[in-house]
Amino acid sequence: MNKIMEFQVFRKTPDRKLPSPGYKKIPCHMIYDVTFDGRRKARFDAGGHLADDPGEDVDAGVVAPEAVRLRMLAVVHDDLQVVATDIGNASLHAKTGEKLYTILGEEYGELSGVVLTSEKGLLGFKEFRCKIS
Repeated sequence: MNKIMEFQVFRKTPDRKLPSPGYKKIPCHMIYDVTFDGRRKARFDAGGHLADDPGEDVDAGVVAPEAVRLRMLAVVHDDLQVVATDIGNASLHAKTGEKLYTILGEEYGELSGVVLTSEKGLLGFKEFRCKIS
């Protein structure tokens, strides 16, 4: 949540007013997980499945674990080096044209009822998935 605030993914509407017509309400929720190495992770996810369909394939391809294992076998066999990287919070850097908003629930304490409009990409936004696929 700190990164979402830092990257200004959402804009708070004044006085908890609903945004202008043309914005679509979507639910947002926290997803908690434990990684394979025991670390605890959480992410704020948008219910983008409720946003309008952009009319094109919106899912990015994923490499199958078997393909990674085969490639690593070739790396070891040929005595090659492997270089890898990860861009943390990649979606939070992308501007979005999607007109979406959410209203924070009572689990957000004093922020309960605050109306947030989308400014940047968030996991679950369809337009963001189109841009990276």
